[in-house]
Amino acid sequence: MSILYCDCFSGISGDMFLGALLDAGMPASHLADQFNKLNLPEFESVSVAQVHKGTLAASLLNLAIRPETDPAEPARHPISRTHHHHHRHLCDIQDLIQTAQLPEPVKEISLKIFHKLAQAEARVHGTSVEAVHFHEVGAVDSILDIVGAAVGLHYFQITAVYASALPLGTGQVNTEHGCLP
Repeated sequence: MSILYCDCFSGISGDMFLGALLDAGMPASHLADQFNKLNLPEFESVSVAQVHKGTLAASLLNLAIRPETDPAEPARHPISRTHHHHHRHLCDIQDLIQTAQLPEPVKEISLKIFHKLAQAEARVHGTSVEAVHFHEVGAVDSILDIVGAAVGLHYFQITAVYASALPLGTGQVNTEHGCLP
């Protein structure tokens, strides 16, 4: 049994988790190879930069993602880590993952994560899991974050994940559903 413990003293995000997996030894080329198996036309490439946050050094994963374009529009330059608010239902994301040539454990972990998110969204919005449509989590970079996490867990053969308490914050965030706490 391999256990992963995340000390989330300053929070956690998809890119922070993926950067930590890279720092732990997962090659960025492996991650890029797995992302290519998703057949997401918006995904272009992976690059890694070394950054310093205070006195700590870390890997920063950059995802080059093409904006969704209308075929009638002229081509635009790819941008990095921008939320593309493509509204996807759980079944769309499930199809994307199930038809990918990813290892079965990666598919299984990814699907479990998305199902848990769909259950939470359904509960919050008072609807069914089948009716949930993801906004931010349906964005290409969010899909890559979640599948990338599953890739890392599989790569390191992690069987259990634990985390410290997250720091509590306050404030508001603007979402597709309006301003939320």
